[in-house]
Amino acid sequence: MELNEIEELPKKLLREEAGRAFRLQASVSMDMWLCIKRAINAAEKAKKAYEDGRARVAEAGKAI
Repeated sequence: MELNEIEELPKKLLREEAGRAFRLQASVSMDMWLCIKRAINAAEKAKKAYEDGRARVAEAGKAI
């Protein structure tokens, strides 16, 4: 190995590590986004079920 190759080695490793860190961060961000999206969907589903239940109660009240 020549001197310039040795000097380039840390830069190359630094770029590789930075790339790995970026990909890991992107993966974690995507996992967080998916968890948040699932929570929002679950909340919307629960809200819809609640509203449907209230509508049914109101219909039953009108029928009485």
